[in-house]
Amino acid sequence: FGAAMVDALSVKKSRVSDLSFEMGVVMRDVSLQDASVSGVLLSDAASFQGMLSVSKSTLGLVVFGGAMQADSVQIFSSSLDGVLLKSGARVLGPRTVLKDVKLARLAVGGAPLLIERGSKLSGVELDDVVLQDRGGIGVIGSTLSGVTLRNVVMEKEAKAVVKLSGSSMKKIALEDLEIGTNGVLALDQTVVKGGTLKNATIDGYALFEAAKMTDVEIVDVTFGDMADFESAVLKKVRFTNVVFEDLAIFEGAKMVDVVFDGVVFRKPVKARDAKLKRVEFVNTTFPEDGGFTRAY
Repeated sequence: FGAAMVDALSVKKSRVSDLSFEMGVVMRDVSLQDASVSGVLLSDAASFQGMLSVSKSTLGLVVFGGAMQADSVQIFSSSLDGVLLKSGARVLGPRTVLKDVKLARLAVGGAPLLIERGSKLSGVELDDVVLQDRGGIGVIGSTLSGVTLRNVVMEKEAKAVVKLSGSSMKKIALEDLEIGTNGVLALDQTVVKGGTLKNATIDGYALFEAAKMTDVEIVDVTFGDMADFESAVLKKVRFTNVVFEDLAIFEGAKMVDVVFDGVVFRKPVKARDAKLKRVEFVNTTFPEDGGFTRAY
């Protein structure tokens, strides 16, 4: 198709496939219910505004190259497989709701996919995610429950971010992550009750400042650059087989019932004003010139 405008599109109990809008399309207000959408190409000139409602639907092999400003988003009991987001800014507005959603083979570049404050995500699985240059995933100041982010890879030299700053999370799982040297993993100012960070290589910054974490496991993780837990509150947190290759910051942190098991600190730990209570170090290695050297 050439340039087109699609306004108030509703697809119910139908199948849409093999569509291409190479000259651009302006879309406003889309509703999918019991629908199947596949093989859709929307060029860099495409744009989306307004409401997006998806229920009991499947989307596959969709390329969206333009800008998205979805003011109202509700996605329930649906799956998305093979989605490429590139070029324009993509914002899902405040109070977005995602429930029981499976998203696989997602690629994001050009700008992050940003979910704004006040949103709710529950029972959401993101698997096999590629973050291209200037891409990323951001869920800021929102509520997450039973959310899994798995198999996330940043392309080499890509400047990208996984940002969950300021969110409240319960039963969160971040697994098999590869964050490049120009990337950032940000969980600063979060509240986490029950979760795992597992099988991850984070060569960029890892930010946990002022996070409040309870019943969390950090397992088989290498922090290649700065890992910042400044002013964090850690309770019943376990670090297992973790390597801090560069600066580890725990200044002002409060730790209770925390275990470091098989942990390696390559550089002195910055722990000024940290408060430790019932903190255990098992098979943990510190550099000769500094670390958590006192017995707590």
